[in-house]
Amino acid sequence: MKIGIGLAMLVGLTAAATAGCSSDPVFTVGSARLVVKDQIYTSTTTYYCNGLAANQAKFRFVDYGPACAIDRPAGSMDPYDMTKEHTELDLIVSFDGNPRWPTTAFDASGDCINGGANAVAAFAHFPAGSLTPDTTMQASAGSIKIGSFDATGKNPTTGNFDVTIGGSQVKGSINSYSCN
Repeated sequence: MKIGIGLAMLVGLTAAATAGCSSDPVFTVGSARLVVKDQIYTSTTTYYCNGLAANQAKFRFVDYGPACAIDRPAGSMDPYDMTKEHTELDLIVSFDGNPRWPTTAFDASGDCINGGANAVAAFAHFPAGSLTPDTTMQASAGSIKIGSFDATGKNPTTGNFDVTIGGSQVKGSINSYSCN
């Protein structure tokens, strides 16, 4: 069974610390807080974000887990609890937009509508009872470095990121398995 959580994930944030004795990474953007329980990615030859070039991968850091249905025991319930609020960090990179990767990091200051770079980083808050975020903040600066990428899902995709979202520095490691 593959679970895409990277326990060695390093996090440097604006005065954020891990809760209690937990080793789960914590991201804080403004007053919103994300305690990461899982990270996964999906990839497509087309688009998650129309403002970027094609051939994209979307990395999701979520507060529940396992996030990927193929990682859940047969017959188990979806761990996403609709009665609770949720937060999520999404990193979307365009491989066609950065033909020099892995030697060159992705510029994460892009926008899904207007483009402007070859990656987007977004932090979203979902109110209880909704699958649609009520707040989404995109990075104004930063980079995403993909060290290894395995579209087959046999090995984790690795890398790191350092972005500024809503005036907060959000940085950490990628250690995600494919959920395609």
